Amino acid sequence: MMKIYLADLANQLVELDNKSIPIGVGYVGAYCKEQFGDDVDVTVFRTFEKLKSAILQATPDIVGFGSYDWNFNLSLKAAKFVKDYSPNCITVMGGANVELNPKDNSIFLETYPQIDCLVYGDGEFPFAELVGLILESTGKAQSIVQHVKQTPINGLRSLVSGEIVMGLPTNIVRDMDEIPSPYLTGLFDDLLDGSDLMPILQNVRGCPYLCKYCVSGSQSGKVRHFSYERIVSEIEYLKERAKNRFLRLSDDNFGIIEHDVRVGTYIRDSFENEGYPVGLKAYSAKRLSERTRRLAVILKPLMLMCISLQTTTPEVLKATKRTSATSEEARQGLMFARENGIATATELIFGLPGETLESMRQVINATVAMRFDSIAINVLWLLKGADLHRPENRDKFGYKGKFMLAENAITLDDQFISTESDEIAVQSNYFSYEDWKRFLVYEFLLKMCYHYGYAKDLLLHALNAGVSTTSLFDEILDNPDQYPRVSSMAYAYQENYTKNMYDSREALAKDIQARVSELRGDKERTVSLSKHRMLYAFIVDAFFDDKDDNFLREIQGATLALYSGDDRAEFEQESNHLLQFSRKMIINPRVEFKSEIRIDSTYDIASWIDDGYLKPLSEYAFETPREFSLTSRNELSVRSAMQRDRAQNRADCYNFFRYMNSSLMRRSIQLSDRVHDQGQIAEGRHPHYNHPH
Repeated sequence: MMKIYLADLANQLVELDNKSIPIGVGYVGAYCKEQFGDDVDVTVFRTFEKLKSAILQATPDIVGFGSYDWNFNLSLKAAKFVKDYSPNCITVMGGANVELNPKDNSIFLETYPQIDCLVYGDGEFPFAELVGLILESTGKAQSIVQHVKQTPINGLRSLVSGEIVMGLPTNIVRDMDEIPSPYLTGLFDDLLDGSDLMPILQNVRGCPYLCKYCVSGSQSGKVRHFSYERIVSEIEYLKERAKNRFLRLSDDNFGIIEHDVRVGTYIRDSFENEGYPVGLKAYSAKRLSERTRRLAVILKPLMLMCISLQTTTPEVLKATKRTSATSEEARQGLMFARENGIATATELIFGLPGETLESMRQVINATVAMRFDSIAINVLWLLKGADLHRPENRDKFGYKGKFMLAENAITLDDQFISTESDEIAVQSNYFSYEDWKRFLVYEFLLKMCYHYGYAKDLLLHALNAGVSTTSLFDEILDNPDQYPRVSSMAYAYQENYTKNMYDSREALAKDIQARVSELRGDKERTVSLSKHRMLYAFIVDAFFDDKDDNFLREIQGATLALYSGDDRAEFEQESNHLLQFSRKMIINPRVEFKSEIRIDSTYDIASWIDDGYLKPLSEYAFETPREFSLTSRNELSVRSAMQRDRAQNRADCYNFFRYMNSSLMRRSIQLSDRVHDQGQIAEGRHPHYNHPH
């Protein structure tokens, strides 16, 4: 029996850096097992530790690696270990990092001889063809490795004497149900027994868009989907077996086809009736449609309605081939969401071709003015496999990158240390390094105030008085003596971020190597050098641990300093009210969670929010105070994430940030009598839209 090991490896210095089931290699393994039955024994691995242990116990005939940005170096080091231990073992690499261009493949295979073959595109058919060749050739060829490398195989490429050997391009998988489920076949049962890994399903494969900064943009293809019955069977299986009760969809554009609405309806029914999944992670379709609106209504307790922008600068959208919602589409989508109690979000990226610091300021202000519930914002990463990563595009746009330790991306083994890094575009033809550093503090403040929503009400109150968001940020950053808490945190974030960047991946790896003893002794401190955990620490400090609310008070102070209207006393009174309200809205995972908090307010803040913060708060004043109820949009998800932190004795709230979407970081608000009349799950104005059908 041929022994096949398939590995999509995750680093694990503290815990796994990629917390999802390795679905890609799972499909490859399930198809291979179906084709060859008892002639093959297939095992899937998520960590090098377990892969190494298995190899030492039973030498495999083939080891296949799924290669992505999060495990590129680890996969190569693992492959070298395999080849050093067993030179006759065939090593294969697929995944998003594998380039389509044969010349790139030739350079890669020359540089990394521990890899025998590369698979590009859909991997199920080529890998099975490779396995079939080996089974047929066993005992016939003097060197099975050389025989495989010299034989053209459809969808595979190898290097022999400096020349690429390849078969014909393989067909994509058109009938997705032709690929067996790695869940239903039991291939993932061992991985489901632990709670570390989140189950992930591929509902739809393929992306029709060509965004230059995204890996999917270089691998676009026909959109195909698994059958509804198949997806339902998998979710039912997970409902019974998975210890981790969250669920992720790997789709690039969930909601792009009608099939997705049916799947979403089933997931909502399962959540309402059986409490599974407790939370859902998925990337929404990039263009709004009647279909995506229906899906947003159906899944509103579990997902945000994401109206993806990245930028609003026309020249940048054209240069990146980005397909985004138009301003009118976004406006209509936001109006629909408000009418139906759906939380909304968008994403911005600084560093795309054509984007300057000044144009990005305008993007930030324009996006805040749209009044999304949440705005995610990040610097541009130059991802392997994306068009912008290619040398010709780097030269064209003048990109210069620096490297930062990726999230928890270190593996310490007795024989090697592996690190993964993110390459960040810190300079281009359109912005200087100093511009980029200024953007960092904008990013920090927007994330703290708006992405997680902690000071969003104060920002939008200021906007209604004519104070733009970047003007507010500049007021704080340029006057540190007046705003010591906020400005010091912003500049500390900038300093921590920049001092932990390196000029090359080699320099980063060398520094980690030199500090190996320190790493083993203080692993948590080491992984906190990555950007996400760094930000989490600031959030905990500013909003969870500071009982005096100094961060929020200084944000309020900046709004008052910039106010130039006619009724300062009224504006200040409203700001004071919103300061207290903002504090109550925060869900603090470090204290006991309460299902409901009651507050009295002299303003109809619920209607102000439902109307999209579009009018001054003064127009919502009551003659006498009214009672409001503050609840969670998805209490089940909040409690589950907090329980994971308690079970792991985590003080950094890591699971709370990792598993929750931004709409769950704060409470939602309704008049108390409305809550009791309609029931606490009724979030929208129209009862019809609260029903999943």
